Amino acid sequence: MVSSESSPPRLRRGGAPKGEPDRAKHQEKRRGGAGQTNDFMDQHHPSLGLYQCSTLLLRLRAVALALRAGSGFAASALPSSAEEGRSRILRFFVQSQSHVIAVFLAALAIAVWLPSAEAQQQPQGFAVERFYPGPPGSGWFIMDDLNMGGGLGGAVTLTSGYSRNPLDVTSPDGRTHLPVVSDAAFLNVGVAGTYDRYRIYFNFPMPFALGGTGGMLGLYQLTAPVVSPGTNPDNISDPGAGFDLRIAGAPGSPLRIGAGGQLIFPSGERADYASDGTYRGLVRFLAAGDRGQFSYAGQLGVHIRPLNDSPVPGSPNGSELLCGTSIGRRFSFQRGLNGLIGPEIYGETAFHSFFDEQRTAVEGLLTAWLEHTGSPLRFKLGAGHGFVQHFGVPEWRVVFGVELLGQRN
Repeated sequence: MVSSESSPPRLRRGGAPKGEPDRAKHQEKRRGGAGQTNDFMDQHHPSLGLYQCSTLLLRLRAVALALRAGSGFAASALPSSAEEGRSRILRFFVQSQSHVIAVFLAALAIAVWLPSAEAQQQPQGFAVERFYPGPPGSGWFIMDDLNMGGGLGGAVTLTSGYSRNPLDVTSPDGRTHLPVVSDAAFLNVGVAGTYDRYRIYFNFPMPFALGGTGGMLGLYQLTAPVVSPGTNPDNISDPGAGFDLRIAGAPGSPLRIGAGGQLIFPSGERADYASDGTYRGLVRFLAAGDRGQFSYAGQLGVHIRPLNDSPVPGSPNGSELLCGTSIGRRFSFQRGLNGLIGPEIYGETAFHSFFDEQRTAVEGLLTAWLEHTGSPLRFKLGAGHGFVQHFGVPEWRVVFGVELLGQRN
């Protein structure tokens, strides 16, 4: 009978010698339990498979160490043939220790590298322009005077503009500013046809200069667009087709009520910040009127926008509520010149983050137009400022337009 002093330690399940603390349980208590560890990995680790693989390799190494500790007992208790087989198994595990450690270190290196790769996410871009021009012949740059009437008529509009810092992204702590799109210039061609109280129109926006500064902001690698007439000639981005209806009121009356909708077709590159890459829609309820020398207009609508790139800084957050109003005074000058001047104020907020500071934008535009009595031409000029400079609203912008008008009321 073998004495207890010379007997090798008995092995317990899990590989810990009797009388010694169970290391597996001790480590489990320190970590909060295997279930909590796996929950942590599910939430924070980029690759649960790598974690489980490295854990399995460590357990194999522990088994090899335990077998080596009990080799003396095995040598005295087993026959030579069994001893030889067990010795081969032991040598296999012992010789494999270096390979186990090498694989574990490789898995650890990959696990450390993967969060870094995940952090450098690169957003695809979106349509940054918040200047949604009204229908050609609508009397304003953004709002609609609902003054169509009579027989068959129409209008053609050529609008050009420049905006400064339409996408200046701020880090969550407010310390870092990154002007991803610092300069944006565009050209828009619009064509409209009217009959009685109905209007159908088409807009063809063409960005011809987009530029800015890219860089890392938090977890995201933001790349600035590079668009110029040389690299992107005749590039039409997100053209639209719309229909408007005046429901109540007559041209020139104190109150006119209408509704309209516009479908925007995906065209252009998201990386140029000129397109969402998906269909969009605008639905608007309209009101306008004239009293004496003053004219006003307003709108309330929905921008149906499937793209939701949140939480990428400055990105769209799905569909938005649109609102806006304008009021202006008409003037008559010598030699048959007529004009109007007044502010337009408009903005939007995302339904998913209703009136959240980072998902709400408000802009103002001082609009003026001038025409000669009997002439089909109307010249328009606008200068504006972003009151709430988020969500694609620029620091400031200037807009110029020329309209060729058909039938007048």
